[in-house]
Amino acid sequence: MKPEDNDIRKKFLAWQCLVRQRAMRVGDGRPTEGMRPNVSLVDGQNFSEPVTLLLIHASPSEDIAQFRHMA
Repeated sequence: MKPEDNDIRKKFLAWQCLVRQRAMRVGDGRPTEGMRPNVSLVDGQNFSEPVTLLLIHASPSEDIAQFRHMA
């Protein structure tokens, strides 16, 4: 991975975390358009309809406990 790719990745994850915090605080946790990006191919064509992204930690045990608590 090129250094600039890692920078974009970090910025994307930070943005996604902010969008999700706001959704929980003011949107009853419902996915927003910011959580549902379009997936594009290199040539710019759309690959699919907007997809809802899920973020989990590399070690998801803490996430699993949180989801169980919420359910």
